[in-house]
Amino acid sequence: MITLIKDISRNRLSIPVAILLSLVLSGLTFWFVSHLLPSAQPDNSVWIPIESLKENLHRGVIVNFLVAIAGSWGIFKLNEAFSLSHYRTYLPFLFYLLLQVTNPSLQFISEGTFTMLLGIPALAVLFTSYQRETASGEGFRVGILLGILSIFWSKGLLYAPLFLIGFWLMRSWNLKIFTGALLGVIAPFWIQFSWMFFKGDSPLFFSQFEELSGYAITAITAIGLPMKINLGLTFLLATITGSYLLVTNFREKVRTQAYYNFLILLSIYSAALCIVDSKNITGHLTWLYISEAFLISNIFIKVQTKLTTFLFLLIIGAYLTAYVFNLWIN
Repeated sequence: MITLIKDISRNRLSIPVAILLSLVLSGLTFWFVSHLLPSAQPDNSVWIPIESLKENLHRGVIVNFLVAIAGSWGIFKLNEAFSLSHYRTYLPFLFYLLLQVTNPSLQFISEGTFTMLLGIPALAVLFTSYQRETASGEGFRVGILLGILSIFWSKGLLYAPLFLIGFWLMRSWNLKIFTGALLGVIAPFWIQFSWMFFKGDSPLFFSQFEELSGYAITAITAIGLPMKINLGLTFLLATITGSYLLVTNFREKVRTQAYYNFLILLSIYSAALCIVDSKNITGHLTWLYISEAFLISNIFIKVQTKLTTFLFLLIIGAYLTAYVFNLWIN
């Protein structure tokens, strides 16, 4: 019983089995949930072809599923490349896929799809900058990734300041980093503006930034009960895993401490935005899932007892139960 977590986390069959099960869940979502989340920024001309993709349920679900698998694999490789775990483990892959596919709202094309595609590479670039005195290139690349994300999802801009704090945590912060990141964020918008100006659609360019306003602590009440249950589970896990890491992180290498400190900060920041900006919850929740995949895995890698094995099975059961309830109520 105690070795169950280690057996699952190191067994190569865990990946194909998880993909097969997630495919089944995605198929159930497709058959039982007919509604789609509306676009968070309908005035964004870049989003128009995405809307047409969303309307094609088959294509939209398949594309999002493939992106989720790629994102899960990216999290696994990022965890391995930066030695966030004490040994090679598939848990980050498994936990991210669990969080992703048990939330039906995130199984269709949404802002969260682009967060997966661009957010995980941005994390990898940020971690690469650790203690690099000449990391302006990393700053520019992070800026480019967040800038492209913001072209599709305006609220993606809210994460640019957080990544600047991340460079400070990575001990690579300097004026060149700030300048490079700023230029990186601006570059995609400059190209977009030039194209729209040429087409005579300049007002449409500026209208997309109107989405950056409008927050309320009561916004969370606008989402449905199934999403609230999912959020409650995720917030509880975030609190437990974040608190555990804050207490035990000093035992890790200084470099690993910096990585986890940023992931904790990312989870807190994205959780707060989930509450006050429920209109864009798919994007914020994806950021939260990404950070939580690392944080949850960390606990089960470090502590493997009968209690943690029970909690491991309880977490899986709780998310699957919430998923079934979500399908039933919809």
